[in-house]
Amino acid sequence: MNKAKSKNGSPAENYSMVELHVPDFEAVKKYYGKLSFSDVWERKPDGFKGYLVIKKGNNILCFWGGNENIFGHEYLANLIEKCKEDMEWK
Repeated sequence: MNKAKSKNGSPAENYSMVELHVPDFEAVKKYYGKLSFSDVWERKPDGFKGYLVIKKGNNILCFWGGNENIFGHEYLANLIEKCKEDMEWK
């Protein structure tokens, strides 16, 4: 497998940061823990104020919510309704 190279020929460093809204931080930690992500910081869910940050190397994943309140989020509620047609939601 070829690795990306920087202009000077050394391996290029890759960084990524993604933010997602999820209803369950524990499920996130269990799933991504199996992929070797580790917890960096967590604000326990309280209404819409929950936040979780996990990291693996230079890759950071951030999660909002952590409880069922995300389903009542003004913007996300419309997306969820559209997705229900294509996916099975619990």
